[in-house]
Amino acid sequence: MLNDRDYYRNKNPYGRTPMREFSAVWTLIFINIACFLLQNINENILNVFALDSRAPFQIWRLVTYQFFHASFGHIFWNMYGVWLFGRMLEQVLGKTRFYILYLFSGVLGGIFFLIANMGSFAGCIGASGAEFGVMVATAMTFPQVEFLMLFPPIRMKLWVLALVYCGLEIFYQFGGINGGIAHMAHLGGALGGFIFMRRLLHIARNNRGGYRRPAPEPQPEPDPDPVEDSNEPYVFNQDELNRILDKMSRQGYAQLTAEEKRALRRAANELKQNRS
Repeated sequence: MLNDRDYYRNKNPYGRTPMREFSAVWTLIFINIACFLLQNINENILNVFALDSRAPFQIWRLVTYQFFHASFGHIFWNMYGVWLFGRMLEQVLGKTRFYILYLFSGVLGGIFFLIANMGSFAGCIGASGAEFGVMVATAMTFPQVEFLMLFPPIRMKLWVLALVYCGLEIFYQFGGINGGIAHMAHLGGALGGFIFMRRLLHIARNNRGGYRRPAPEPQPEPDPDPVEDSNEPYVFNQDELNRILDKMSRQGYAQLTAEEKRALRRAANELKQNRS
């Protein structure tokens, strides 16, 4: 969960184009709010949907735990982070890829949490892992976007911000500063965002032919046989010769037809003879 609140100054080349359909970001926010209200009506629902280290093979929990939160502050700041970073990223990824990124990051965060708490009793709820994945993916897409931090009030590029948050999570996790926060879920989610974007960029480069050998350039037609020895003078049409010369200047000699090349060579040969 983000601990300080920042807002951004958007300098990305994609602009802020309004989405025609209801966005994935707002859909996820409303689902989280609905689940939060539902758990406040019946807390026992968490016994089925929260991540539980005692039930590591109940696979559905890796998805469902992402939509429940411990308190109003917990859900507010998590959803703020999803909205802050996600509204930029969704315009690039589209709705389907954004959903996949969100869920994949949350699932990987849940797996990291279960591994870290193997053999002990621990539970986890919240979208923090998914949020960290969205933040890292956005930082990889818009690294130069600047945020103005509130505490301290300094400007920071998004790629630096993502590194700082991930660095703090590593420090808290391995420095023994827990505070009831699932830092490994955050780190797993950040790794999920990184893996997702690297894979997506790899596919995009392949689709553009980035790793393919370039096709060989077309070879020019072989030149026609040398102008035949002939005592008969070659009479050429000046307009036709001008057309051939104009075509050669625009498209190159290789693009001339065999007949045009022959006419050009014979005209040049005739001019040489007249000057001799």
